[in-house]
Amino acid sequence: MRPAVVAVAIFGVGLTVLVAGGLTALIYYSAHSGHDATASGHRLANPTVTDR
Repeated sequence: MRPAVVAVAIFGVGLTVLVAGGLTALIYYSAHSGHDATASGHRLANPTVTDR
């Protein structure tokens, strides 16, 4: 294979991994921020002191 093809393939895989990691981090942050529970009307399983 030509070196340019290998370089572009490595760049594409690296960019895909970075985007997937970023989206995973956003999902984790969203799930633990409490906004999803607030929007759906459900109470949090472990309420904080301000929720009591």
